[in-house]
Amino acid sequence: YFFINKPFPEEFISFWYICPNSFSTEEIQKMYYSNHIFYLALTKGIFTEERFNKEILKPLVEKTKSFAYYEPIILKWAFFRENTTPQDPEHIIPFFKSFVTDYFDLINQKTIKVIDIKYSSLQYYLQKENMETIKKRSVRKQFVYEYLIQQKLKKSYPQFSGVNICSQFVLPGYKQASVYENHPNFMKGYIELMTLDFETVADRYLS
Repeated sequence: YFFINKPFPEEFISFWYICPNSFSTEEIQKMYYSNHIFYLALTKGIFTEERFNKEILKPLVEKTKSFAYYEPIILKWAFFRENTTPQDPEHIIPFFKSFVTDYFDLINQKTIKVIDIKYSSLQYYLQKENMETIKKRSVRKQFVYEYLIQQKLKKSYPQFSGVNICSQFVLPGYKQASVYENHPNFMKGYIELMTLDFETVADRYLS
């Protein structure tokens, strides 16, 4: 076994066929660490086959031709391996279209969570007499965050404009039964309230 805790160098670009039935956030994470050529396209805001071929695939082929080993070994064998049979790099273009569709379907099922870490006690946030102050100081600010993110998505990333956005407050917890503990009674669950065990975090951080 080996573990990868940061992306490969930019010069290394990988490809493997992504099965739609198994597509998940874990797969996206692997694509990120391995510099999958489709993930590279996403980071550049490329979502069409035409742009993918023109701005990603063709420049990569031309760049590879300048290497000492030339295209058959570096590009066809190492980067675009499929059943160990070398193929023309353009054979992956149709896969890109289906990948983009599956990617947006997955994203639209997800939620963007705005996490605000508060340095206060759980008792303060659960006391009814403090609720109005919390609404004015914290809740209103969260709504502004959510609104700004929503407007940014609509303007710059319209394909993500349908993503649900919600907020969560995180407080330090002590002597908890688990690392994370939810407190659904806060604001009737409209904004999530969670305590994160401080001793566990400090222990893992220091180790």
